[in-house]
Amino acid sequence: QGISARTTFVPPTSLATLPMFRSALVATAAADIAFLNIIRHGEKDDNSGTGLTADGKNRAQYLGRCMSVGGSEAVPHTPTVVMASLVRSGKSHRPRDTVQPLASALGLDLQMQCDKEDPKCFVEQVQKLQNGDVAVVAWVHDDIPSLMKALDVPHHKDYKSWPTTCDAAAWPEPDLPGTSTCYDLIWQVTLTRESGKAWQPTSVTVLQEGFGGAATSPCA
Repeated sequence: QGISARTTFVPPTSLATLPMFRSALVATAAADIAFLNIIRHGEKDDNSGTGLTADGKNRAQYLGRCMSVGGSEAVPHTPTVVMASLVRSGKSHRPRDTVQPLASALGLDLQMQCDKEDPKCFVEQVQKLQNGDVAVVAWVHDDIPSLMKALDVPHHKDYKSWPTTCDAAAWPEPDLPGTSTCYDLIWQVTLTRESGKAWQPTSVTVLQEGFGGAATSPCA
């Protein structure tokens, strides 16, 4: 079991389903492929300080368990790269805490080279991905649109702000402070490249983590 799809965007003129679209990309001669799964850190509230709430910690454990197995739409293969924004001294460590269980489950080092407000650094790290890599990236939601713009994803203006709500079907978010209670979303960027050239984003797919409110929630 894995992460569930909610809506799919593919380039205009293509009405292919996601699996068919992936198959076509994989079959393209001389084209490498990789996937970025960009998520917001887990839940916070007025009492959680620079860390996660109990719900956020449960979400982190859920993602560590469900994303590490691969085989879902969000994670077609076992993740090979786990990233989070750099922890500033005395500031939020929620992105790190959200994906550390996943990195630990996979035996991977959690990569945190880039400040949350440094999309150029992020793009440089993306260009280091290898053919077939599946990356999971946790970031601060206000700064995720800047990553999408820097990547120059198709129709990046459609991703200029993080949604205000995105409740999973299995669990409505509690009433939390802030302008957005959307914690369940995944923006998946498909990357392709020709031999010797840079990675280029070719599509964005909107997915749901499917968190059910507990660390032991069934994988969506």
